[in-house]
Amino acid sequence: MGIDYYSCERCGEGFPDVIDYVYCECGNVWCCVECALEDGFKYGIEIDEDGEKVDSFDGATCKYCRKEDFNDSELLEYSLVLLKTTREQLVTKLKNSK
Repeated sequence: MGIDYYSCERCGEGFPDVIDYVYCECGNVWCCVECALEDGFKYGIEIDEDGEKVDSFDGATCKYCRKEDFNDSELLEYSLVLLKTTREQLVTKLKNSK
């Protein structure tokens, strides 16, 4: 059994999957609850046996799967379309500018 490592969507900190971390069904992960909540993660709501509302991972969503924000790779792809260029052309231009 191996250990997987992830990178937090908010702070960029790397962490192993053997610690408590927060994840969304869409695949995004955060190193802690604070980072997840600051980055737009929202718990789902369940009703417990006493009729009280409690936070739940069932129905939890993040700003990315709700399409309120986009990750950097999606923004780059869209920017390239707007610029009418490809990644390779952009790399060449950057190399030539140095």
